[in-house]
Amino acid sequence: MELLHLLTNIVRKETSLSEMDFYSRPSEHPTLRQSSYVANKQYNKQSYRSKLTITKNSQTCAFCGSNNHSALNCSVFTTPRQRSEEARKRRLCYNCLSPRHNTRDCKSRFRCKMCSRKHHTSLCTAPKPKIPSPTKSSSLQDSKQQEKQECPYQKFNPRLDVYRGRQEPPQSFQSSSRLRNHAVHFDVAHCVSDEQLSSSEAESKPLPTPSKDAPNDITFMSNETSDQPVPLMCAEVKLFNPNDPSHYTTVSAFLDCGSTVSYITNELAEHLDLPTVATEILSVSTFGGPEPLMMECAVYKVGIETENGAKCLTVKSAPFLADDITQIIPGGNLSVTSCKPSILIGNDYFWDIVLSHNFYYKNLSEGHRLLHTTIGDIILKKALDTRCNDYSFASVESGDSANPANHNDLCELVSRFWKLETIGIVDNPNQKEDAECLEYFNNTIYYDYDEKRYIVSLPFKEDPTKVPDNYSLAYSRLRSQLKQLQQNPLYLKRYHAVIQDQLQRNIIECVPLEEIHKPCHYLSHHGVIKKDDKDLKIRCVYDGSAKMKSSMSLNEALHRGPVLLPDLVGILIRSRLCKILVSSDIEKAFLMVGLNHNCRDYTRFLWVDDPTGPLCTQNLITYRFTRVPFGLVSSPFLLAGTIHFHLSSMATELSRHLIRNTYVDNVFYAAKNVEDGKSFYNKAKELFKKAGMNLRAFASNSEKLNQYISMREIEAMHNVQKVLGLKWDITTDDLIIPLPERPSNKELWTKRKVLKHIASIYDPLGLLSPATLPGKAFLQSLWKDKLLWDETLPAAKEERWEEILSSWTVPGISTPRLIVECEERICYEYDLHVFADASSVAYCVTAYLVQRKENTPIRSSLIMSKSRLAPLGHSMTIPRLEIAALMMGSKLLTYVAKELDTKISRKFLWTDSLVALYWTKNNKNLPIFVRNRVNIILENTSDAHILHVPSELNPADLGTRGCLLEE
Repeated sequence: MELLHLLTNIVRKETSLSEMDFYSRPSEHPTLRQSSYVANKQYNKQSYRSKLTITKNSQTCAFCGSNNHSALNCSVFTTPRQRSEEARKRRLCYNCLSPRHNTRDCKSRFRCKMCSRKHHTSLCTAPKPKIPSPTKSSSLQDSKQQEKQECPYQKFNPRLDVYRGRQEPPQSFQSSSRLRNHAVHFDVAHCVSDEQLSSSEAESKPLPTPSKDAPNDITFMSNETSDQPVPLMCAEVKLFNPNDPSHYTTVSAFLDCGSTVSYITNELAEHLDLPTVATEILSVSTFGGPEPLMMECAVYKVGIETENGAKCLTVKSAPFLADDITQIIPGGNLSVTSCKPSILIGNDYFWDIVLSHNFYYKNLSEGHRLLHTTIGDIILKKALDTRCNDYSFASVESGDSANPANHNDLCELVSRFWKLETIGIVDNPNQKEDAECLEYFNNTIYYDYDEKRYIVSLPFKEDPTKVPDNYSLAYSRLRSQLKQLQQNPLYLKRYHAVIQDQLQRNIIECVPLEEIHKPCHYLSHHGVIKKDDKDLKIRCVYDGSAKMKSSMSLNEALHRGPVLLPDLVGILIRSRLCKILVSSDIEKAFLMVGLNHNCRDYTRFLWVDDPTGPLCTQNLITYRFTRVPFGLVSSPFLLAGTIHFHLSSMATELSRHLIRNTYVDNVFYAAKNVEDGKSFYNKAKELFKKAGMNLRAFASNSEKLNQYISMREIEAMHNVQKVLGLKWDITTDDLIIPLPERPSNKELWTKRKVLKHIASIYDPLGLLSPATLPGKAFLQSLWKDKLLWDETLPAAKEERWEEILSSWTVPGISTPRLIVECEERICYEYDLHVFADASSVAYCVTAYLVQRKENTPIRSSLIMSKSRLAPLGHSMTIPRLEIAALMMGSKLLTYVAKELDTKISRKFLWTDSLVALYWTKNNKNLPIFVRNRVNIILENTSDAHILHVPSELNPADLGTRGCLLEE
């Protein structure tokens, strides 16, 4: 009896602690709390008071300061890593998040609810434990049963049940029509007891296995009761028959990104008399129901009106989608109503419908949010809780689906822009791996005298047979790709023509039937469309990063290889020091490098014989590459390595020059005169021809040389060429730095659009740094204000952004390409001067080349400039910013001197800070931050002079405060 009494007390205490933990969790459903087990009334009152106190104190978030959520539910800092970093910055106690003491001095007795360690639950990285469902039984037997069984409300999670412990989604389809008759109803406020459940119902049953011929679709639908229904993404849309646009109607559409397949009701399809594309046999079953039912499903084409014009969708038919669901009508009153959707737009079209260049959202009153989509405005609750939805509809199709970039990853990437640590020399952590990869390349490359080209092998990290074949993913992607291309016959025709051209040129080949079962990998592919005034070009892009869940991609199995390319900015600097610049490029460079036969099966892809026909076994063709495809992580290394290997083996003065001035497939040459340019044209053509490559698209700033080239080339030469991303007017010999066009209509600006607009300014030489500084500083202010990516700017911020845009009044800035005198038979001398300056906003360095003739300066030209914003979240003094600027200037001095082909007689590093200058002269007893930077400065300027310049004469000062383009 004593033992039984002891066990009863233990169970009672454990139950009370479990209940207190259950009450303290803010994410639990309120109705579950009403039915919780009460073991000790007095103790329960105390725990309930604790719950009220905790809830009240946690409504102010310790991380972002918001009063709308607790620290555990912070929507600004969503991961434990981000919260830990913010807690460190705010100097919060890691146990109770108080700013008044350190963690070691914390007297709180509370511990993490996840792992019971001494830190706040919001900072825990351990996986969340499952919470047992409370019942009304108080017996010891029922308590044990409670630990084994979860509440049905939490247990029913279609997506988790589908993917848990599986690498691929199951091959089944849960029809909404069947689910209507066998709906899974959960009345959480009145959970059934264990005694009411039969043993057969309590046991978990596996999902029924569908027929092998069923397509890879899975659909679940749950109907739950809730006192406060949550509005879903619904909108009124205009649908029409694509064959007869006069036959149209307006219905309610339900947008669901959880479904990769779009559906339409049979009733609406018949009403619009939609054209049938195909008929599919689906295996339909209900959750926990009887054996699957085979049913026939029609696939239709339906037109939809959007902001960007009419769009054609391919949808599947279903007898029923959902009962009335809640939506909010856009307008001043935000009235709530119900609608019965006739079309469900899944993930195959969801992002095309929702996202566009005009997409934005606004925060409205009472926690609502307005999303502006291509089919109109949609009102949602700010925080969505799927547990309170009247309906949950999910459809999963095997294969990857396109989704927007993860916001947390985007925040982390952009935050690096503000960090001080981004400035400096970073050692290559893959140096040993790169050396091994390069050795493997040199041992496996060979020249095929029959094909007259080099053959290389893919640099696998380990046994390539471990790479999955990815056939099902490639097939699924092909099905989606064909569906999109067939909506535009012109695109489909061009895409098919590209593949046929590659087949005729022996770039790809059909896989022989006897080799079809060899170890292989299938690449997914899609088209990239480029339109201009004269023509439309389509390029096939192959995705080496595509992979199934819990498996590796081809790119993950390959070495990236060392970077063998010369520095892009270095090529641009050298291109400004020659009298005649000649540019050219290699035609289809990647596809000119042969691929070893034992690697070709890992570059297979699927296409069809008749692109207008259905996707079936008789129409399917398996190809593989005989050349290096573009899209693999090692492709740039293989191309650069092949060119480097070929030019090095020639061992001529021209080949040595081209190694230093060939960037991917762009080739540049500094000609002394016209005759030198003609010699380069003939020798370079022959040199690359030996490697199986065609050098073409020649252009220069010499009219005589261009005439000579035009007589020998088929392609027409345009007056404006491209030089590594910049425009080059060969008639005026000017470089043009384009600026983004200002939107013609009234734009609703968001942080994402501001970032896109600023990032579109391509200025590798930093010649526009002072003019672009205000825009960068404005973006940093948005970062400080913690605006969300698609949140419209406040009125004051929008006004400031319009002022910045109005200062960018020209489409581009022109600057002379040639910055030195190039008279032959004259000996020139050159001095290199670098200026550094800093302010509370930014720090900037500029490099000038001074040309001297007979020891007399005759010309001074700006070579390049670099600026950085002051670090975000660091309260650095101006002298420390000045020493940071001086360090960046020392690196720029070393970099420019190395990239110039001209001998530099003297080097100078200038600063207007006497404090920073003193630190470089006396580096004893300095703070660690200062001493580390002084050491780098002294190391980079061992052959240079560090001098003082007055602030009014420092050209870098302009880059620290910004200016207008006119200045």
